[in-house]
Amino acid sequence: NTSAPVREKATTVTYLQFMAMQPPIFLGGGSHDKAKDWIEEVERIFGLLKVPDKVNYGSYLLKGDAKNWWQSTSEIWFADQVPISWKQFRDSFFSTYFPVYARDKKMQKFLDLQQNQMSLEEYIARYRHLEVYCPHLYTTDEAREDKFVRRLRDGLRSKVLTSRPRDFIKDCPLKKERELKKPEVGPSSARQMYG
Repeated sequence: NTSAPVREKATTVTYLQFMAMQPPIFLGGGSHDKAKDWIEEVERIFGLLKVPDKVNYGSYLLKGDAKNWWQSTSEIWFADQVPISWKQFRDSFFSTYFPVYARDKKMQKFLDLQQNQMSLEEYIARYRHLEVYCPHLYTTDEAREDKFVRRLRDGLRSKVLTSRPRDFIKDCPLKKERELKKPEVGPSSARQMYG
């Protein structure tokens, strides 16, 4: 069978190919979001290149405190396990850099999220940022849309409910904010951006 060697060659990724994708370095510390973003970006590269040895390639990107963490963790917890799976690495990484209490906090922020004084653009961005922490709560588009719409400002919510676009979150161009929002009275103030 000649297809097996070809398939093997197609999945072999060299260090140079991997580094050509400019994978991010993780130093440890910082925000929990940075840890999550680092894992997601590295996994995106792994998926694109079909990297077979994820733990070695991923752990190479750890520097400073993160490198020290992985050296001690792999020696203490995984000394008898060769090879270490990416799932084991990922779980250990998250327990250190994005622990359950921090994920629960993000989930609570999502559950408490309301538009209030945010612009529609800010609310959409904040909603999208926080919803990734609760994939198990809103498993259908309808449930996601319902949560999104229920937390809009009163006047905007009623207008959205009467027009009810199919996928308000995805299809809502920013210009719709002007169509759906009543003109504000008084000077407009600069708004804080999230992200």
